[in-house]
Amino acid sequence: MKKENKKEENKNENENGNEKENGNKKEKEKEKENENKKEKEKENENENKKEKEKEMECCEQKTNENTTKRLKQSKKTNTLVLESYKLLTIPPSIYSIRNITILNLSNNALEIVPSQLSLLNQLRILILSHNFIVTVEEEICNLEFLEQLDLSYNCLKVIPKSIGNLTNLIKLKVKNNILNEIPSQIAQLTKLKSLLLDENRLKKIPQNIGNLKKLKKLCINNNEIRNIPHTIGNIFGLEKLFAHTNYLTTIPSDIAKLKNITTFTLSHNFLRSIPSQLLQLPKLEILTLDNNLILQNPKAELLLFPIRCLVTIENNLFQETSQSNIPYIFSTSPTNQESSQKSIIYIPLSAKQLDFTEIDNQNPSNINDNSMQIEKDNQNENNFQKDDKEWITEEFSNIEIQISQNDSDLWNEI
Repeated sequence: MKKENKKEENKNENENGNEKENGNKKEKEKEKENENKKEKEKENENENKKEKEKEMECCEQKTNENTTKRLKQSKKTNTLVLESYKLLTIPPSIYSIRNITILNLSNNALEIVPSQLSLLNQLRILILSHNFIVTVEEEICNLEFLEQLDLSYNCLKVIPKSIGNLTNLIKLKVKNNILNEIPSQIAQLTKLKSLLLDENRLKKIPQNIGNLKKLKKLCINNNEIRNIPHTIGNIFGLEKLFAHTNYLTTIPSDIAKLKNITTFTLSHNFLRSIPSQLLQLPKLEILTLDNNLILQNPKAELLLFPIRCLVTIENNLFQETSQSNIPYIFSTSPTNQESSQKSIIYIPLSAKQLDFTEIDNQNPSNINDNSMQIEKDNQNENNFQKDDKEWITEEFSNIEIQISQNDSDLWNEI
C-alpha cells in the first residue's frame, strides 16, 4: 500500500511539475507575443512619423514655393497675400520687400506680430485676422502710411499705447479678442472712420472718444460696457452705433447731437425706459430696444420718432399685455400727403421679410389682410392671420430686414 501511495504521489508531483512547466512556457510565449506586438507598434509609429515628416516637408516645400512665387509677384503688384498658409512665423524674406502696400496674413497660426514688420514702411493695408496673436510689438505702430489694420479674431488682451502714432488710420478692426480696455491714445486717430471693438470684454470706452470727429461707424456691442461717455455727442458725423448686448442702464443726453445717425442698436441691455434723447434724431431709420427692462408700453412715444423709423421693442417688461411682444413699424399715412401723420403697423414675428414701398404708396387701412394687419388702436393680436410661408418683399431705405419667429437675437445681424 505504501509503495502504491508513493507512486501516486510521484505521479502527482510529476503532473504538477509538467503543468507548471507548461504554464511557464505559455507565459513566456505570451510575453514574446506582447514584445513582438510592441515592436510592431513601434515600427508602425516610426513609419507614421516618417510619413508625417515627409508630408510636413512636402507642405513646407509647397508653402516655401508658394511664398517665393508670391514674393516675386509682390514686387510687381505691391500686394502680398499669404492667407491660410499655416504660418507659425512671418517669413523673414518678406521684410526685404519694402514696396509692399497691402499685406494679408490672415488665417494662419501667428502668435506674435514682430517688430521687423515695421520695416515695410509703405504698408497701407495690414490684415492679421484669424490667427492666435497674443502680442503686437510697439514698433508696428510706426507704420505712418497705414490706413487699414485688421487684428480681429485673435487672442489680444492689450492694444499697444503707441496705436496713437497711426495718424493716417481710417479703419481699425479688433473685434473678437479678449480686450479689457482700450488705450486713450486711440483718440489721436483723427482720420478714423470705422472702429470695430465688438465681441471683447470691454467695461468702458475712453472718455476722449469724442475726438474722433470723422468716425462714421462705431461697434461696441457684445461687451460689458455700463456707460457710454457723454463726449460721444461730439462725433457729429456718426451714422451707425452698435451698442447692443452690454450692461447699459442709461444713455447720455449728448446722444441728441448725433443728427446724422441712421442705425442705433440698444437691444439686450438694462434700459428701463426709452431715452427721450432718441426722439431728437431726425435721420434715425433703425432703433432696437428689444430685450431690455422697459416697463411702460411706449406706444405714444413711438409715434414721435421719425416717419421712416423701424423700432423693435419686443421682450420687455411691459405692464400692458396687448401687442407687447410685437415690433412697431412706422410709415407715412398717404391719406393726406401734405401732413406728416404716422400710423403704427404691427408686424408679427412670423413675417420673414418686410417691404415698405407699397405701404407708403397706399392707405395703410387698405393693405391686404393676407400680408399684414394694421392696427391704429389696441385691436386683438389674435385677429391677425398670416401664412408663415408667405413672404413680404421690398426694400426699407435700401436695407433688407428679416424677422423670424424663432430668432431670439432678432436684430443682431443688422
